[in-house]
Amino acid sequence: MSYKTLTFSLAIVALLACSVGLADAQDLRLPDAAMNNDLDLVISLLGEGVDLNTRHGDGNTALHWSAHRRNPRLVKALIEAGANTEVKTRIGGMTPLFMAAKTGDVKIIELLLQAGASADISNTNGTTPLMLASGSGKIHAIKLLLENGADVNARDVTNGQTALMFAAALNRDKAIKMLVEHGADLDVLTKVAYVQKGRRAAVDDELDERAVQMGGNAAIHFAAREGAFGAVHAL
Repeated sequence: MSYKTLTFSLAIVALLACSVGLADAQDLRLPDAAMNNDLDLVISLLGEGVDLNTRHGDGNTALHWSAHRRNPRLVKALIEAGANTEVKTRIGGMTPLFMAAKTGDVKIIELLLQAGASADISNTNGTTPLMLASGSGKIHAIKLLLENGADVNARDVTNGQTALMFAAALNRDKAIKMLVEHGADLDVLTKVAYVQKGRRAAVDDELDERAVQMGGNAAIHFAAREGAFGAVHAL
């Protein structure tokens, strides 16, 4: 789980870093300015009436960058100008809310939700903002997402992991308590898969005695595996 969380973090960084190089030939001054955290330039460009939702090559808009940079003034300026909160990146299918949830930035999460961003949304592999916020351990961010319709027991497509598992693997005991109070299922298990001959077996593969089972873990297994004693106690 901790490896997956790290991988997701690196994916976001890579996604944001490669934006300019992948961009189409268009006016990218607004997303560039937001990427550089330049509030004055953003406001100046808004005054020119530039396209608010221009995207870098990977799909990041100025609003994505502003959320990633954790700059609520930038986020507020773009939202008030009419920026679309539901634009998804081309890589990963993430809205700006994912950027804010990853760091548990409650102010930016609140601004996005108030502007109509959906809390009950998933990216291309089924990861949700609530899962990311749970991994951050920021309970106010978790509570805000839950109060705005986030599914506490949503499971990702790849492994069937839940927000509770994200919190458990990273020893977020307060986050665990918050999720459980809102109905998180302690007994849900991840998907079961088998590995044989050095690869993940397909559904229709005939398994031999050397096949190794993977998955079938509950949140407490994630906590125990990572030595997350606070999480084990909370579960």
